[in-house]
Amino acid sequence: FWNSLVYGWLGNAGLGAVFFITPRLLGVRLADEQIATAAAGSWNVGLLAGLVAVYVPQIAGTGFLTEFPLPVDGVLLLALLLASDAFWRTLLAARGRTLYVSVWYFGVALASLLGLYALGTVAPLLGLSTTGAALAGAFYARALETLCVSGFAIGTLFYLIPRATGNPLHSSGLAMLGWLLWLGLATLAPLARLVDTSIPY
Repeated sequence: FWNSLVYGWLGNAGLGAVFFITPRLLGVRLADEQIATAAAGSWNVGLLAGLVAVYVPQIAGTGFLTEFPLPVDGVLLLALLLASDAFWRTLLAARGRTLYVSVWYFGVALASLLGLYALGTVAPLLGLSTTGAALAGAFYARALETLCVSGFAIGTLFYLIPRATGNPLHSSGLAMLGWLLWLGLATLAPLARLVDTSIPY
């Protein structure tokens, strides 16, 4: 259920928001629509294969949101690389434009999703102890919530609310201050999962 919700619904919604909103805010076309389409297709094919694999205990991994086997992780990482490529090349094509706050949220969300997913893929290969693997999984799950999911959601809201109300953003300075605070606190929030009195330091 959580894999379907986080990667399936929220992951697709986040990538869709990035591909839809970013070009509109930057005033340029999406850098390579074929790459963005390949990213979305690869993400969904990998996700479907991963959800099937979760129910086969012999090939499924262990840990919250890290149950996909290595080949599926490879497909999902490829999809994230393609999505990041389309986003960053679109951003580079709009040189000289002031970046709206949503683009900042999307950039952090995409970069952290790619980095965290790579970390979640490599962590089981490191031969961590049971406690170490549990801590890494807990850190990964919380970071995924605070950096990726909330980054996509807040960036989308900063675009949708002014559009829906027909009013411009009240203060871009306050919005950027909010982004800076979110970036600092969301980066620290996963560490709270690692503080557990039952685990010796």
